[in-house]
Amino acid sequence: MDKKLLFMLKDENVMIHSIYNVEEEKMYFKNLDEEEDYQDLENIDKIKECYFNIYQEDEEMLEFLIDKIKNDDSLIDKIKSNSSDKLLFVYEYIKQY
Repeated sequence: MDKKLLFMLKDENVMIHSIYNVEEEKMYFKNLDEEEDYQDLENIDKIKECYFNIYQEDEEMLEFLIDKIKNDDSLIDKIKSNSSDKLLFVYEYIKQY
């Protein structure tokens, strides 16, 4: 079973689609260049460029969101502990200067 995940920034347009494979206990991110192709968190840099193509003007926000996902040490526990098969994670965007 997979859980569908959506990561986004509060009050912004930037979002990243993902799935969490319960059996593998692993998270995969949607590669927007190819249909139904996913990359794991360790390879998220491979899909950054296709997201950059969509969010050209919001590159800084996209980087911020990816960093939040990568550095959220409790993320997997939050996913595992929630019984829903669709989860939304919203992060507050803090502009970097």
